[in-house]
Amino acid sequence: MGQSTPIFRSDAIEPEVLESLGDSYDRVLEILLCTGELREPSEAVSELLAQRIIELAQRGERDPRRLTIDALKFVRSSRALLFEKR
Repeated sequence: MGQSTPIFRSDAIEPEVLESLGDSYDRVLEILLCTGELREPSEAVSELLAQRIIELAQRGERDPRRLTIDALKFVRSSRALLFEKR
């Protein structure tokens, strides 16, 4: 991964944490795309996903695996989203 997703860029957050947040964001989108739950990342999905990962990080979560799993479950269970099926 190496380069964090622009949505998580900030001078106030340590580079390692930013990379972890960006990696988790990218993984969740990749999973949703690969499973056919999403055809392409919409603004709504991107925003919901980013908000959830930031919220988890603000609570102190730093483990990329846990960030990914929680964010994926959250996005999948959100009633606000209608995933496009292939």
